[in-house]
Amino acid sequence: MSGKKGAISRGIFKAMGIFGGTQVLSIICSIVRNKLVSMWLGASGMGLFGLYNSAIDMLCVFTNMGLRTSSVRDLSQAFATGDEAHIARVVKIVRRWSWLLGAVGAVLTMLLAPALSHITFGDTAHAWGYGVLSVSVLCFSVLCSEQAVLQGVKRLKALAKATVWGNAMGLALSVPMYYYMGEASVVPSILVYAIANVVSVWVLRCRDYDGKAPRLSAGETARGGLDFFKFGFFITLSVFSTLLVSYIFMAYLNHRADLDTVGHYQAGYSMVNRYSALFFSAIGMEYYPRLSGVAQSNRRIDVFVTQQSAITLWILLPVILLFIVCRKLVVDVLYTSDFYAMIPFVTWCMVGLVFKGVSWCIAFVILAKGASKVYLVTELSSSVLCLVYNITFFELWGLEGLGVSYAVWYLSYLLIVAVVYVREFGIALRRTMLWHTAYATVMTLAALWAVSSGYVAVAVALALVAGGVSIVKIRESVGKLK
Repeated sequence: MSGKKGAISRGIFKAMGIFGGTQVLSIICSIVRNKLVSMWLGASGMGLFGLYNSAIDMLCVFTNMGLRTSSVRDLSQAFATGDEAHIARVVKIVRRWSWLLGAVGAVLTMLLAPALSHITFGDTAHAWGYGVLSVSVLCFSVLCSEQAVLQGVKRLKALAKATVWGNAMGLALSVPMYYYMGEASVVPSILVYAIANVVSVWVLRCRDYDGKAPRLSAGETARGGLDFFKFGFFITLSVFSTLLVSYIFMAYLNHRADLDTVGHYQAGYSMVNRYSALFFSAIGMEYYPRLSGVAQSNRRIDVFVTQQSAITLWILLPVILLFIVCRKLVVDVLYTSDFYAMIPFVTWCMVGLVFKGVSWCIAFVILAKGASKVYLVTELSSSVLCLVYNITFFELWGLEGLGVSYAVWYLSYLLIVAVVYVREFGIALRRTMLWHTAYATVMTLAALWAVSSGYVAVAVALALVAGGVSIVKIRESVGKLK
């Protein structure tokens, strides 16, 4: 068993080696982007980014029909057969569907532009912005299909390069816009980022199977994509519910508070989720396909999930504690002193990241088993709880209350997916997983209390202890990894 665990760990760290560096470079681009926006556009400009992006992200996910996640399963299964004609056929179907869904999404965005402007801003003055961003909806669909192909046929290095070059080009083209155009740069810069990413992935797209697929009629294309379309439909409803809740809450916050509060919330939420993606994205690229390959064996799933959750917490905890200690410095580096108001919010979010790490490992089992309806129910429940918690805790404690909401939300989500894991699939939660989660939670809460009470040295000591323990545990997990 130790040999298997070592192999699992080696796979995890190999994926992290490929995508860890990629995510670091992408995060650097994001840091520079957010820093410049905060300096030149201020909190109101950050708020505009959040309002536009929340609506466009919602439309992208809704019209894309979960193409990225669902097609990776089909592509991985086809790739496992080694039949190049079959792989080429699936690749061709995925690409055709992406163009069709992207075109539908772009048209839908243009039609809904006046309504989106009125709901978000209370007038139709911003309808032109949503109309322009309809192009980014098409770009998103094409981007997802090419990323799915690269991931499905194990071209992870090409996928990593495409991500880096897309973000770098988007940043280089956007910086002059921020400086010379101010808040007027929000819409064109979002569009430029979308175009830069799709151009980058198109240049590095997988061409190994071009011309190897048989001729496909429109009917054959429709039937060929029906399986991942059905699966993707439930995924889309799940993700769409999350984005819809985000959009509703952003609109509520804009009306209930002011644009600066929206900007502080958006900046904090983006910092917590985008920068933690450095870790989650790096592992997800390898974890999901690996889990899908053993979906019929509960025993192997049990091993994979336990191992993955342990490594997730060992790596994540020291970073969380370090952030709590250096939170003010982090805000100074990423933004400006005008964003200090979000510090209590993002600090409480660190508690939520512990629960997110464990729940994320368990939730992938639902997708790997293809239990789309179960996944839909769990995500809808989570979305409703998120909206209720956000509104309730904001009314009670303002922006800091949204951090508490984030922590309580992910604790609730962890309980939901754990119940599904045990009752729906009949897999028991190992005690080691429960102890690891409890340990990480207590350490995070202790560091939060220490910093809030002025005992910074205690928080530093906790971070050092957690770092030392994590190093030892990771070495034990990897075994003889060289």
